[in-house]
Amino acid sequence: MTNLLNPKVAVYFLALLPQFLPADGSTLQTLELAAIATAGTVLWFGALALVVGALKRFFGAGRVRRVLDGVLGTVLVALGLKVAAEAA
Repeated sequence: MTNLLNPKVAVYFLALLPQFLPADGSTLQTLELAAIATAGTVLWFGALALVVGALKRFFGAGRVRRVLDGVLGTVLVALGLKVAAEAA
């Protein structure tokens, strides 16, 4: 679904993909190359989903979340103080 809505993918398949086919390439060769590209994309997004799922569990843990909230809160307060000092 992500690639269907992305215009860069259409540009890739229309502009770059034909360069990897022979001049007298058949429709079957085009479909084969497209299937390879699709398989690579499915593997990439599957691996990405697994990593994000694991990180969600890690960052959702109570202690990790408190530490992140503290660190990010400190950074935001420091940025606010910097902006206030520059404006004054």
